[in-house]
Amino acid sequence: MQKMKLWLLAFLVASTTACVIKLPKEVPPEVRVTCVQDGKEVPCPTLPETETTCVVAAGTDTCGVTVTLLNTPAQNIAIGVPRQYLGGYIIDVPNGPTSADTSIFHIRASARSPLSTNVALYNETGAIVAGPVDATRGEGDSEIVTFTDMVTYPKGRHTYVLKGMVSSETSNGTTFTTSFNPSKDWVGVKDQATGKGITLADTLLIMSTVTARGPALSISQSVNPPAHTIVAGTKGVVFAEFQLDASASAEDVRTHSLPLTLNPGPGIYADLSACQLFDGATPINTGSNIVNPYTWKETFIYDSALTVLKGTIKTLRLKCNISSSTPQGSMFTWRISTEQIKAVIATGVASGTNVPVTGIGVSGSTITIGVGSLSVSTSPRSPSYTLVASGSKDVNSGVYRFCGTNEGQYLYQVGLRLASGSPQSLVDVTIWDYRGEGGETLQWGSSIFVGDRLTTTMLLKGSGPWVSTETCKDFTIRATLSDTGLGYPGIEGAFIRIEIDPETTFAIGDSSGLVTNVVGYTETAGYRMFKSFPTVALEPLNATSLADGSFIQFKVMADWHGDVALRHMSFSISCTGLEIKDVALFAYSDQSYTTPIYGVVEGNLTGTIKLGPSTNSVGLYFGLPPVTVPAGGAYYFRLKGTVVPKEVTYACVTKLLGDPRFSSSTGAENFALGTVNDVLGTTMSGFIWNTVGNTDDNDPRWTNGVGVLPADGLFQTRSN
Repeated sequence: MQKMKLWLLAFLVASTTACVIKLPKEVPPEVRVTCVQDGKEVPCPTLPETETTCVVAAGTDTCGVTVTLLNTPAQNIAIGVPRQYLGGYIIDVPNGPTSADTSIFHIRASARSPLSTNVALYNETGAIVAGPVDATRGEGDSEIVTFTDMVTYPKGRHTYVLKGMVSSETSNGTTFTTSFNPSKDWVGVKDQATGKGITLADTLLIMSTVTARGPALSISQSVNPPAHTIVAGTKGVVFAEFQLDASASAEDVRTHSLPLTLNPGPGIYADLSACQLFDGATPINTGSNIVNPYTWKETFIYDSALTVLKGTIKTLRLKCNISSSTPQGSMFTWRISTEQIKAVIATGVASGTNVPVTGIGVSGSTITIGVGSLSVSTSPRSPSYTLVASGSKDVNSGVYRFCGTNEGQYLYQVGLRLASGSPQSLVDVTIWDYRGEGGETLQWGSSIFVGDRLTTTMLLKGSGPWVSTETCKDFTIRATLSDTGLGYPGIEGAFIRIEIDPETTFAIGDSSGLVTNVVGYTETAGYRMFKSFPTVALEPLNATSLADGSFIQFKVMADWHGDVALRHMSFSISCTGLEIKDVALFAYSDQSYTTPIYGVVEGNLTGTIKLGPSTNSVGLYFGLPPVTVPAGGAYYFRLKGTVVPKEVTYACVTKLLGDPRFSSSTGAENFALGTVNDVLGTTMSGFIWNTVGNTDDNDPRWTNGVGVLPADGLFQTRSN
């Protein structure tokens, strides 16, 4: 059986005035229409054939009609100008058109003023629905506005506003507040369909306060641009910004010109030309109104009247061209004095009244003529020292920051100097700039180091990248490295550091057209080149299971370019609450630490090393041939030992030691290679490795852990 919903529409029926509730012409059978009087169901009145209607007597009922305030903030209105906002309200008529025969509103002023005139009521389309009328005097300083026109409010929610004109004799700053009580101030409110009366809510509605003000304008000079230096020949230089402020004005303000003062010192007026005021990107004095200064006071006449909207601030920028023959050290200052501000002629757009312009002059910013230059330094984005595989391409060899001074510069040639390393270790070098859009890059040039020469130059594409005076630009030098080994020119262990050579780096000024050398100094961290190299990383180890005797575990990975041979590692162990009897280093080929590396019994690389009571560091040699991590692979290491607890709680901090520097025994730091004893030097080295493979300790191609491990090593902490 299909379920049916029963909808009950119940309406109260009183004994006097009525509203009409309209329903669809054909009431669905599941809808029951009921009228109730004195708590009892009664027959509804006869319904017209065109609609289903329930007539509900209103009595003191509002029939759902509500009147609320229009939520507008306090605002200024113009003195002596028609159609000024006095207040507003919203009326919601849910059933049918409702009308009022007479509508009264009360206006109270903060000071006695002549009566408001031409007050009218407007609907949301801007049409007048009542009035205009002139206000009459009420009690004290109040005014009464009475509309005898019948106002009809259509069904739905609608907005209405009061507008009028306060007298031109009203004192500046006088406030006006409009109020009304719909129940008492609206007479003859009735439902249009039945003609029956409606009584609205007895509530006093007080609209937002408005303040009567005359037109106002103040002029000031911005601190922008600050004093700075530019080069001769620059066009469109911003010398000053002037702010025309009508934020306190109740109407729009119109001006036609702006008098300004030019103070050249030292310098001459004729060095400036084509001076124009700009409203945003639009010049407002063009053609014959362009100013070519020939005296210290100039008046800028606008092509047409400039209007500053009420409640806003308009900024005008003054731009001029500077002659290319202007001597270095010339200075120019544009300003507006207090007397010039007062002399500006301004009028209210609506009222036509003269506006007394206010403001205080300032000294303005001085623009000095100087020489353009381009400086270079090492960018914070430049990479730290690292190890790089020979034969690699696009190796980041340093990031260099260029900054323009006084004028933008086109960087058209870059000189490079090989501060460390051999030219034979480099195939080529390129220069790139980062555009910043999704990591997009642009290559500007390339070059090579010829023979044994330690310098080279690159001519950049086109006129070269532009470097502004506002934002520095970073450029990256990338290199392609030579291969190392038998028959290859690359040198194993070579330390490469490439710097910018200021003496062969040139730029051309954007405005002056003058060619200048770049100034500055750069020093990058550089990188060291090997056939391959190791990378070391800690592996997770339960922090509270020291009773198992494991102190630290980590993996050693070989770069994909080649195998890496390991000869020696050093550890420091600092414990509390226990004694270490012995240690051993175990090596595995899997991350689960279950499969020993090939040829090592149970994975024990070093055998068990007995430790004395005060021993807290140990250097562990591996057997020969050395442990070789295959190219692109990884071996996993764990340092274990026998621990004897001495206290209830105990803990150890174990560190795989790194190397802070190369041993002086390896000779020139440029290569840092030597025998095992050379690499150890006079102090114990932490990490010894090479890329040769099956060799003995006297082979001169061993190196240490600089660049492989942090200088202070990697550590893990464990406790019980």
